Amino acid sequence: MAMVDFAIGGIGFAPPASATGAILITLCSLWVFVYALSLAPIGWISIVEVSSPRLRAKTVGVATIIQSSSNIVLVSF
Repeated sequence: MAMVDFAIGGIGFAPPASATGAILITLCSLWVFVYALSLAPIGWISIVEVSSPRLRAKTVGVATIIQSSSNIVLVSF
């Protein structure tokens, strides 16, 4: 992901060309794909592993509500 970030940053300093937009879209799509396969699920895995087995369902439920609420607040502004 860092290599893709550096490539995107390098393209930002390049002179504008007709293919620049397509290249940026491709690199951003590649970054999202790699992120979804590697780092994205860590938050959900850590929630499940931190809670005790007896409270696991309630903990995940509360975490889901908090995460959804924060997404609504951040997307609204």
